[in-house]
Parts: sequence; structure tokens; C-alpha cells
Amino acid sequence: ASQRVNSLVDGFIGQGMTPEAAATQVKGVYNWDGVTDSDWEKATRRSSTGLYKYGLNYTFGNDKIKGYGSVGSTEQEGVIRDALYRRINATVKINAKVSDKVNLVFSNMVSRSTQWGPLDYGYFANPVLSARFTSPTNPIYNEDGTYNLNLKTSTGTNFNPVAIQNINLR
Repeated sequence: ASQRVNSLVDGFIGQGMTPEAAATQVKGVYNWDGVTDSDWEKATRRSSTGLYKYGLNYTFGNDKIKGYGSVGSTEQEGVIRDALYRRINATVKINAKVSDKVNLVFSNMVSRSTQWGPLDYGYFANPVLSARFTSPTNPIYNEDGTYNLNLKTSTGTNFNPVAIQNINLR
């Protein structure tokens, strides 16, 4: 936060303002308390992600019939806190030798996947994009613990990506 404030102060000084006038101007732009230093990227992301895969396979057979079956499950967390991918799948294959000239083959695979996550990267509701536009001079929460919805950002006010992640259920 202090680096951002100092950079903006330097920019105003470069335009000919005195250091005092520049500091006053920046205080008006950010309404910064001089202490707050919010890490919006850390607040909207996981520090580490997990990938969980489970599978069970079974093979059987004799001279007349051979078969294979499997079931599996995958769950992968995304970097964004509300991003998650899940898939379950099953496969069955059977090969039956009816005669020396005829084989019957049955094969079937089913799979279901579900994906959760933020909106497309073109929307400011996406925490990847919004964390870059939200100044660290803005506190995430108000003193009473409610979400700070009076933010000074380059996208306007009243947009808190942490609040959207926690409240917006899709």
C-alpha cells in the first residue's frame, strides 16, 4: 500500500505539485489510513491446491470370456478459492468368444464431470482480475467485521472480490 501511495505521490510531484499538496491529493484519492495493506490476491486464492485421484480396476477371464471393469474419481482444486473440478467415471469391457469365427465385444464408458469457479476473466467479479484492480490501501473488512463495500478502485466503488467469493453462490 505504501509503495502504491508513494508512486502516486511521485506522479503528482512530477506534474508540478509540492510534496505536501501531492500527499493531500493522494489521501483524497485513496482515503488511506496510513496503515492498511491488504493483499487482495492472497485473500482470493488458495496457498496450495490439491489433486485427488482414486481408481479401482478389475480384470477377469477364461478361454471363452474376458472382461475388464474400472471406476475412478478425480477432484482438483483451482488456485482461486471457489474453483473446483470433479469427475467420476466407469468403464466396462467384455469380450466373449462365441465360436472360432465369432467374437462379441461389449464396451461402455460413462463419465460425469462438474466444474465450479469464478466467471470469465473478462468480468470484474473474477478474483484473478479484480485483485489486480483493487488497491491494497482498501481494507477487506470494516472494523465491525462486515465487508468493506466502499472501496476505492480503478473499476469504481462498492466492489469487494472477497465478499463476492464468499456470498455469491452459483
